[in-house]
Amino acid sequence: MEALLAELAREPGKRARQWFAGLGIAGLAAGLGYGLTPPAAAPQNLCKDAPARFAGVWDDARKAELRQALRATGAAGADDVAGRVEARLDAYAAEWIAMHTAACEATHVRGEQSPQLLDRRMECLSLRRTEVDVLVQSLAAADAAMLDRAVQATMNLGRLDRCADAEALMATLPPPDDPEQAARVADVRARLARVRVRGNLGQYEAVRALSDELLQEAIAIGYRPLHAEVLARHAQLLEYAGDPAGAEKAMLDAYFMAGAVKHDEIQADAALALTFIDGVEQARYDDAMLWDRHAAMLLERLGAPPVLQITRHTGLGGVLERWGKYPEAREHLERALALAEADEGPENLNLATVAHNLGGVYLAQGDLAAAERIYRRSLDLFAALLGPDNLAVGETLNNLAMVAQQRGDLPGARERLQRALAIYERSLGARHPRLSIPLCNLGSVAAAQRDLAAAHAHYERALAIIEKALGADDFEVAEPLGGLAELAALERRWDDAEALAGRALALHARVQGPAQPGQIQPLCALGEVALARRDYADARAHFQRALELAEATYGPQDIAAATALGGLARAAVGERKPAEALPLLTRALAIREQPGGLAHEAAALRFVEAQARQQSRDAAAADAARQALAHYAAAGERFTAERAEVESWLAAHR
Repeated sequence: MEALLAELAREPGKRARQWFAGLGIAGLAAGLGYGLTPPAAAPQNLCKDAPARFAGVWDDARKAELRQALRATGAAGADDVAGRVEARLDAYAAEWIAMHTAACEATHVRGEQSPQLLDRRMECLSLRRTEVDVLVQSLAAADAAMLDRAVQATMNLGRLDRCADAEALMATLPPPDDPEQAARVADVRARLARVRVRGNLGQYEAVRALSDELLQEAIAIGYRPLHAEVLARHAQLLEYAGDPAGAEKAMLDAYFMAGAVKHDEIQADAALALTFIDGVEQARYDDAMLWDRHAAMLLERLGAPPVLQITRHTGLGGVLERWGKYPEAREHLERALALAEADEGPENLNLATVAHNLGGVYLAQGDLAAAERIYRRSLDLFAALLGPDNLAVGETLNNLAMVAQQRGDLPGARERLQRALAIYERSLGARHPRLSIPLCNLGSVAAAQRDLAAAHAHYERALAIIEKALGADDFEVAEPLGGLAELAALERRWDDAEALAGRALALHARVQGPAQPGQIQPLCALGEVALARRDYADARAHFQRALELAEATYGPQDIAAATALGGLARAAVGERKPAEALPLLTRALAIREQPGGLAHEAAALRFVEAQARQQSRDAAAADAARQALAHYAAAGERFTAERAEVESWLAAHR
């Protein structure tokens, strides 16, 4: 699975700090295996034909065809993408030709390499050439969505240095003794390489049928190492199709079949994938940690290849983050970052990806300075490597906006989100459902600024786009519904808030079960409805569930946790239980009164504190109310009504 975390948004609703990775798992990416010895020829001719082998694969005619096809998408940045793709394929082809020539000469000219090793090197190189051929063919029919993946797909071509790794090549399993069966194995591996490349371009549905066909062929051939390889690729496609249970079953089959025939690399790949599937996708953390132990054992047996080590530490970091074990997650992701830089230098895609994911952990820990720094590093790398209009740039801007929002810089958050939205629109068009990510975040920022008209516009545009593209009952509808529920609560339209939040929660329960971070916003909206109706027990239940999800997803220092804590405190005050309310308020204020925090949110909490202290006949109640007034004054003219309410309360309780 060359994209162990690919296509995964780190889902706190679309308030998302996006989580993804473009890490190659060497076994599935490499397609190592035996080939057939090339036909005999005179050494001087045999070792000079490498350039001819790329004719029709990547030559001047194919370059012109590809450039024209990418420009024909009409997408912004098409010329930039075409130039980047051409430069990377030129470099890849030149390296392939040099390596092919060197491998041939090592056996036929210098006599320092065995024919057996030459066979394996040539088969490896043949698969790499097939990948280039499939990539160019696919990009010749590219649309705007594929264009965004084009540069990254060139970077995800199988690494050529693997074809020069004699130790790894010689450790591969022998081919079948029967020449006809061996030829069939080589053919299936070549077609499996096609599945991999087209998967990198996002053509998951298009290659599902081919994957099914290859699985049946592998079974018929009866060569179990190949069967394990095809099973692992098949499991990857099931995962991408949103079937983690099916992916787990197929990957388990691949793991045990690979183990039975001592196909260590595929077995290691499967263990890494199962760590991720069990931990990140199914929240079975103990199972994930056990699979990580299997993966660590197998990686040690393989000599700890850097790419597999990077994949292991990145995936394990994701599991631990979802588990709420942030220090441990941080340790593994920082280890992955160091390995990625040591493996390919300071400017590579794996480094950008790991840095991006590490930013989410820093943000969950409340280390905003570190989050800002690492996200900016990721942003600069993505822009340099993939181009300024690539969606990875937009997604990282989205996450940087979350950092700004967390520290109370709402104008800065809005500016970053507007830049992200512009990239999404240029890359995907104005009606693509992925636009809901920056749109919903813009709605959240506008609501925090109490610009409710702008918030409505953003959420309603997101809702309209998703409903038209995916249907009114699609799960993605839940996010803008939750935002609109929050707005209805702010506007004291309690029946509307209840209906919108209920619809959002029903979609979550139907599609993803009862424990998803996207439920936090509608749960808090229902809590507000219950408080307005003085149903304090119901309010407590909603806010408590929101708190559990916020802490599990973002960490105990996140603003979502502060919102839920404030709701619980208000329910306690409503029930005249100040002893319960005050510790909750202390925790919430520790988050909200951080430097740069939103003044009006801190003001609201201080006013609740004043009421709790007044209930317990604490003389400090007036001081808390005066602190609330100071915060509201700092918040500006939008909160004059709230200031008046506090002033009236102070006058009544002197």
